[in-house]
Amino acid sequence: MAEEAAALEALGQEEAAGAAWSALVARAPGDACFVLPRVRVLLAMEKPREASAALDALGPRFQGDPRVLALRVAIAERAGQRPED
Repeated sequence: MAEEAAALEALGQEEAAGAAWSALVARAPGDACFVLPRVRVLLAMEKPREASAALDALGPRFQGDPRVLALRVAIAERAGQRPED
């Protein structure tokens, strides 16, 4: 199913990709392998608040992860905020 979600994302079918990634996240909510692609799709769909909430749901274990930090910067940029230095 992850391959299908990734293929849909690559084809630019954000709604379908988002649904596929969401289904995977529902099965494994703490798995960054599914949450991070879902966040990318949410950003592509211009949903920065939902993307931020998805990252928050990963919990403190991933908050220092460089991939999470990069997505937080992207979320801030989409939301029109400047990340703190």
